[in-house]
Amino acid sequence: AAYLGLGWTKLYQAKELSISPIDNFNSMISLRNEALSYFSLILDECDYDYCSKTCLSEDIPENIIIDTFSGLSYTYGILSLYDEFYSENSYSCIIDNQIFDTPEICNASCDQGAPLCESELILCKSMSDLALSFSELTLNRDSDYMFIYDVNTINANSLHMLRAQIFVNLLDFDSAEDEILSMEITNTDITFNLTDTF
Repeated sequence: AAYLGLGWTKLYQAKELSISPIDNFNSMISLRNEALSYFSLILDECDYDYCSKTCLSEDIPENIIIDTFSGLSYTYGILSLYDEFYSENSYSCIIDNQIFDTPEICNASCDQGAPLCESELILCKSMSDLALSFSELTLNRDSDYMFIYDVNTINANSLHMLRAQIFVNLLDFDSAEDEILSMEITNTDITFNLTDTF
């Protein structure tokens, strides 16, 4: 649970620095990479099996695993936005979540002894692919997901919105529309009464 708190703390610290992104860009990237490291430590602790997408150890409660998947969704999501903005591509090895500049370097560094499986035919994935993967895992495990420490900001709707943004960046507008339609939006009627006092 400590790694989870540290990971989310790093994400919130990076968000606070985004008020002055030009001055704080390197610090924001560093904090988000630290968050990635903390979330990855949780997957290591639970003996995460990337083929079955489950933890082999049952020592860590399910809600912590879901919050970890959510944290990884946002971490990879923002890193994919950096890639999009700077017209770059970064790749991460699904085994250890290390980030590389090219798929070739990632593949060379990723544990080649790791077995491939039907669900994971590629060990190195783009930031957007990983954000979509971890957000899907979160929503599949809890379709009404809410991060209990920030229920108004981090929830199933915000994950669908994150996924929609990523799909728009990938020019997959149909999938983006599907994500938006998956959001639970309550309708509110607001009546404005305008009075002219002149």
